[in-house]
Amino acid sequence: MEDENAKRRKAARRNYNDAVRELAAFVRKRDKRVIAHQVPDAVLPAQAECPASSHTSFFLPEHS
Repeated sequence: MEDENAKRRKAARRNYNDAVRELAAFVRKRDKRVIAHQVPDAVLPAQAECPASSHTSFFLPEHS
């Protein structure tokens, strides 16, 4: 009987966690703050195309 109760509790906990995850995903898709935060992330790859040597050469000592 204890095993059966443990199985049911585990299943109920799994169902609850799944429901909470689905609710969080639903809210996240409609939250304007999340949408606004995702737009700058799309810009980052374009910034990565800049040559890194020009930014780091100022901080690195010359070994000539």
